[in-house]
Amino acid sequence: MSLAERDGLRRLPVRAEVEPGRFADLVAVPGDPLADSKLMTNVTFVMKAGKVYKP
Repeated sequence: MSLAERDGLRRLPVRAEVEPGRFADLVAVPGDPLADSKLMTNVTFVMKAGKVYKP
């Protein structure tokens, strides 16, 4: 992850709501990617428009 990408992550809102009936785009990783950007190489799943994709 480049410094620009990491800086962009820091600017995202910290609080988000995920609940039934809402669509969200998520990238799930086992930990805090702001603390350790290497976690982005270990993606658990991606959710795009409510559909889950697993690697």
